[in-house]
Amino acid sequence: MIIGITVETASVIVLLAYLLVAILMLVKRVRASWGTVPPHTDEDGNQILTRARLGFVVDLLAVLLDIAVMINLAWPRPQVYGTSLVSQYFALLFLAVTVVGGFLFFSAKKRAYGKAFGRQVSRSASVMGATEAAIG
Repeated sequence: MIIGITVETASVIVLLAYLLVAILMLVKRVRASWGTVPPHTDEDGNQILTRARLGFVVDLLAVLLDIAVMINLAWPRPQVYGTSLVSQYFALLFLAVTVVGGFLFFSAKKRAYGKAFGRQVSRSASVMGATEAAIG
């Protein structure tokens, strides 16, 4: 049972990391703030590795499906987590502690984070805005 809880919780945390990247990509695509990216072309000059107009749809589906998979994995099941309420809700509790802890830590350290990347981060900057400012 402990192995099942550990594997499920680790899977949810890995999916959270992917979800954060997918959300940032979706926000960048919606704001059209990619900047100038040189096109990737093959030897004949044809553009490759592009999602063109389907990019928004692909990014949106990635976010929605990732959320659905996270909910499915974290859903309390007695077959996987046992009958104890703590073990059944451990993945959700761990996810909540991780997200809240990360938000609180980033909120406390956002000025130092901005200085490390050479950008001024205001006191009112949100986590998402400060992260986007740091990654350019």
